[in-house]
Amino acid sequence: MPRIIIVSAQGVTFGLGHFKRCERIANELEKSFPAVIEHWTIDEKDLSQRGGSWIYDWLSEKCAGGLKEDTVVLDIPLKKCEVEFFKLFEILSVASKKIISIDGFAETAHLVDMVYIPSPAVDDVKAFGETPLVYGLDCLLLDEICIDTSSRDNAEVRHCLIVTGGADVFDYLSWLPRLLSTSNGLQQLEKFYVAVGPFVKNRSRLESLSRVQYCYKLPNLVSFKNKVEVAVTTFGVSVYELIALGIHSLVINQSASQVDCAQQFLADAGLITIVIGDENIERELIKLSSNINCSKFRLKFNVARKKFLKQIRPNSQTLKRLISRLIA
Repeated sequence: MPRIIIVSAQGVTFGLGHFKRCERIANELEKSFPAVIEHWTIDEKDLSQRGGSWIYDWLSEKCAGGLKEDTVVLDIPLKKCEVEFFKLFEILSVASKKIISIDGFAETAHLVDMVYIPSPAVDDVKAFGETPLVYGLDCLLLDEICIDTSSRDNAEVRHCLIVTGGADVFDYLSWLPRLLSTSNGLQQLEKFYVAVGPFVKNRSRLESLSRVQYCYKLPNLVSFKNKVEVAVTTFGVSVYELIALGIHSLVINQSASQVDCAQQFLADAGLITIVIGDENIERELIKLSSNINCSKFRLKFNVARKKFLKQIRPNSQTLKRLISRLIA
């Protein structure tokens, strides 16, 4: 029986997104394809304790039995430990039958059989060379429960969601909830919900604030569908989930160089609002809250969201499309 091996990573700087995405892929494979499915997870705790070379040693040991008939799905943040990840790709390119790189970079495209990017746009398609590159709105690997086709037309912004990723890499939760909940320009907001990821530092000692509710152990964002009208978030899978749920997001970028073509695509469509610089978050949220109260702004968002929902596929369909490429 063929074997499909999925390799992901999680941790304080890796976050949770890669692991959760691969967990969905593994679950769907087990349901729909007769193969041995293994999900190998690189835990950042092991990486920090044993040093960067641990990845190379760990995978060499895992591959000791040979991977000649196996397909490998690789979903790890390459730039976190570039030299070691190049070694990892080199091992796999020799040992395995086929390699699919999810969210992969052009620098390693020549070492894999396909790059699958769950994004509506890619900055430099030509940089991937002759390696097949698959991307687009229909490639998004969203949690299916978050895809809500019902229309929303909330006239007043009363509740805000703050999402900073599984690890809160930039430490926003240490100061952003206080800044927004005490802002004179946001007094109309009755509550700020804060999604606290599993790798957030000091997650049990976050500051208690009168209008702030911290939310832990969230499998997805669907519980906020009818609770919030606006969100403040860093860019990631959560942005697409929020759009699908009908929630307009203010997406934080610390500099203009962080704004990639995927964000620009969404902003140009009227699906998100981009803010550049932490010092501008409060001002831009005040402005966005006012805009959402405007019927023309809401209409533009709702029309764009309807088009977005028509283009994306339910998670199961997207995964089946990916799986068909895995076993081709």
